[in-house]
Amino acid sequence: YLAKKSWWETFEPYQMYNHIPGYLEWNRKDRFNKHMMEYKILSGKQIWAIPTTFRLNSSTERKKFRKVLFEEGGISRPWVLKVPNLDRGKGVTMLGPNTEALKTVLDKVENDEEHKYIIQEYVCNAMTIEGYKFDFRIYWLVASVDPLIVLWHPCFIRIIKSQKYDELMKNWNSTTAHLGNMHWSGTAASWGTFAENLEARKNSSKSLGKRINALTDSALHHVENQVKHSLAEMVDAFKDVTFTNNGTSSEHKFGFYGADYLIDRDLDVYFIEPQNACGMMSEKDQFFDDLGQSWKNVNAQLTEGMAEILNIVTKQQELGLPISNEALEYAAGSEYEVIYNDGWMFEYEGYERPTKKGCEI
Repeated sequence: YLAKKSWWETFEPYQMYNHIPGYLEWNRKDRFNKHMMEYKILSGKQIWAIPTTFRLNSSTERKKFRKVLFEEGGISRPWVLKVPNLDRGKGVTMLGPNTEALKTVLDKVENDEEHKYIIQEYVCNAMTIEGYKFDFRIYWLVASVDPLIVLWHPCFIRIIKSQKYDELMKNWNSTTAHLGNMHWSGTAASWGTFAENLEARKNSSKSLGKRINALTDSALHHVENQVKHSLAEMVDAFKDVTFTNNGTSSEHKFGFYGADYLIDRDLDVYFIEPQNACGMMSEKDQFFDDLGQSWKNVNAQLTEGMAEILNIVTKQQELGLPISNEALEYAAGSEYEVIYNDGWMFEYEGYERPTKKGCEI
């Protein structure tokens, strides 16, 4: 991993390095939201996967949030206050509905000259597994920046076993109780378990089953298509911001990243944030131990598939040949799928989401 410009400028065109400058534009929560909202205006897309968010260090955004909070019923919903340049649950505060902390949050922000803040609508009515809330992590690979080619890969879910969901929604005093990345031991589950629970949820509701069956063949594909769609939108939004606008000459840059999502009972997904730090292996080894053989299999798919994809990209670039989606997908037995290729982007055709949903507390 080379983060020093003086190093990568000495590389030959055939050499590859795992660093794409400018990643802070999407890795910081406030900048990510800023660019995505600008993209929403320019593209005319709904950007339905990103929860309603306000950047509170902007006076205009504070004014908008104040109106939502006190004139449009926002005070009766939970919110999440975040310091945008921190991760792993740091700088996050849960603000329960009608609490004093929520009523005075704008005063807190205006009096804090040290930090920046965003505030994000809490994802309500979460889907649960055995009564527990969960989130899920996927990985994405920028295999080339010239042309820009990005693939995604499914990974695992994190079950938040601090409290049953019904009790959790009454507990706004403990922020860590709500965060998936703060609960590791005994909480891991495989993508296969995810698929089984998604299908069970679909089959529990005739209206939900009818909605999904009109779009695709399974609940898992319904969820994966939303992930691919939202991630492709992000890539398109940041194409000229970071991926192809970073002052470097070599075409052989690549990057491997993560992204975190939540899902509600309607099987609608929410793009919480992209992650520059992938967290494939860290001090939280117990989490990966809980996944057992399934994590070893996914780890092998991620790394071996990545190596084969980059090999294909390099050979095609050397020969001056186009790089098709078919040439890259499922490389080396992996589950990588292309979501962006030189302007083409995956879209979940026919999918629509209600603009407003209730919040049962």
